[in-house]
Amino acid sequence: MKPQEQAKHWIERYSFILDTETTGLEDDAEACEISIITTEGEVLFDEIIKPSKPIGRTAMGIHGIRNMDIKDKAGIEAHADVLRAFLENQTIVVYNAAYDKRIIENTFMAAGLEPPKNVTWQCAMLAYAEWRGHNSSKTGWRWHKLTDAMEYHQLAFSGMEHRALPDAKATLQIIKLMAGRDDLNFLTNAKPKVFSAGIERKAATEETSVADEPSPKPLITPPPKQDNILGYPKWEWAIAGTILFVILIFILAG
Repeated sequence: MKPQEQAKHWIERYSFILDTETTGLEDDAEACEISIITTEGEVLFDEIIKPSKPIGRTAMGIHGIRNMDIKDKAGIEAHADVLRAFLENQTIVVYNAAYDKRIIENTFMAAGLEPPKNVTWQCAMLAYAEWRGHNSSKTGWRWHKLTDAMEYHQLAFSGMEHRALPDAKATLQIIKLMAGRDDLNFLTNAKPKVFSAGIERKAATEETSVADEPSPKPLITPPPKQDNILGYPKWEWAIAGTILFVILIFILAG
């Protein structure tokens, strides 16, 4: 199935779109945030999840979710039944499906739970790579990060990039783009900043706004104007007048 047809199929079948934020980049990383939306943009699930391990520094620097943000949150056990209801026997579209599939399975298994069954995972990233059309005979279609794809097409994130819900909605925008839909959110301002872990968002926003303002141009003091008469400085007129006065004295004295 061609990417355009695949994207239309996802929309027409009312598929679900999932995105996760994680504790790290390791093979055993778990989800610390999960969002699920429909291809109509309806939010079905959007929760910060307390994983069985701390969030690593690298991951915090990417999505900005800190360990203090998850300490009072419920673990996957509290959400397992709801997530199974949304995922099992359903087509789930993900930007990089292989990665999020592993994350969901890791998260359930780390809590001693059986992962959702009969999930049809489909990858919007691979479809977009083919649709975009950068092909290599050795490596196949060139993959693109979600942030790069959004920026390339001047599409807007609905919130902070590298958070589960805005990323899920961004994936929907890419699917709509491939399907030929025109109800897209085009970029009107600078894309949202990604805040590093440990920095309060308000403070970070204020610091960014100040840093982004252009520095005032230095005031240049113009050189003092020459005190001229008919284009010549006054001192030249004074010397000339003195010489004429002396000549006049000699003439009158003779």
